[in-house]
Amino acid sequence: MWSHENIQRLILDLYGKVSRTSFSGDAAKYQLTTAHWKDDLGLDSIELMELAAQVNSFFQLFAAPDPPYLLSFERMEEWVEQIFAFKQRHNEVVFFHTSGTSGQSKTIGHPFSFLEREINFLAKHFQHVSLIIPLVPSYSIYGFLFTVMLPEKLNANLQYPSEPD
Repeated sequence: MWSHENIQRLILDLYGKVSRTSFSGDAAKYQLTTAHWKDDLGLDSIELMELAAQVNSFFQLFAAPDPPYLLSFERMEEWVEQIFAFKQRHNEVVFFHTSGTSGQSKTIGHPFSFLEREINFLAKHFQHVSLIIPLVPSYSIYGFLFTVMLPEKLNANLQYPSEPD
């Protein structure tokens, strides 16, 4: 489930959050496979630190004794590789930021085994689905369940709203 492609998509969705860009479902954004944070994506030092904090929180990089230090890498693909290697060793909990109905943002951890149980349940109800159209960013719990985990489970394709049929 933690493929390079999924990790990259999660990082790019978090980049959209940091750069305050609304989720558009633009497929071209996800075809970017190499990018320098400053030169190609235009992040200044504060935005880069905010993105690193968001990525560290989502992937729980500091929860283990051997976390990668993302700010020592200047390119997105280096972050993807570091996170991929990390998730091969540490995959117990996924954390999501949510405001729920209160509007007060908080971080909620979901054991990966719970998320797998949820996907196994959903896969029974969506077993004939072969195509999923993402309408929310993958870092949200529903985006993660329906555009990262469910497509993996069903071997379904993702088609962004901007892609032609």
